[in-house]
Amino acid sequence: MRFHPLLAAVLATPFAIPASAEVTGGEVTLSYSAFTDEGDFNRTSLQGAIEYGFGNNFAVQADLGLHNFGASNEDSSTLTLHGIYHLDESTSLGAFVSRDRAAGENLTIYGVEAGRDFGRIDVEGYIAGFEESGIDATLIGGKGRYAYTEQVGFGVGFDYGRIDSNVDLTRFGINADYQFANGPTVAGEIGQLDANAFGLGGSEAYAKVSIGFEFGAKRGASFDNRSLTRLLPGL
Repeated sequence: MRFHPLLAAVLATPFAIPASAEVTGGEVTLSYSAFTDEGDFNRTSLQGAIEYGFGNNFAVQADLGLHNFGASNEDSSTLTLHGIYHLDESTSLGAFVSRDRAAGENLTIYGVEAGRDFGRIDVEGYIAGFEESGIDATLIGGKGRYAYTEQVGFGVGFDYGRIDSNVDLTRFGINADYQFANGPTVAGEIGQLDANAFGLGGSEAYAKVSIGFEFGAKRGASFDNRSLTRLLPGL
């Protein structure tokens, strides 16, 4: 796996942050997902995030995702950096830049995002895009979670991508999670990926399981990792 440049960048981040900043949240998650009818199309991902706060309103967040796709045995990685402004304890606004790397190629995505905590309900969304080698794309997505109890939650999520006016990809999923007392959170998701390319279309169902650890703020890190790989097989 050629993840050394990305790992070095993330590991160097704490040393580049002024001493006045403090860690306010973070998380680490291991997940596995696959199409239900085509189990060879699967993805194993290890993702981590850490957020530093500057006073009450400003923060930066760094995310690193490492992925392996089963069908091709191809590795990919994503590094995302967020600049965040907390309007108050419940509302956050952000701008981000994300760098995907796969098969020796790089792709840079830019976007804006927002999140809101309504007590038992948590929502966030983003809009982004990229232009690479004459190909441009628009990405839109969001998610919501309802805290049924302090340990149990239910949620929905979607991502949509339109690439060069020829390809449309839409992912929609529903999920549930359970947090052990002072321990990890386990989650499961089922959903569907719809793809339309050059006049041809199709749909595939998928399933996903994950285990993760959060620390710091209620949501751990303020925002999700952002990348094109969220729309690819394995999800």
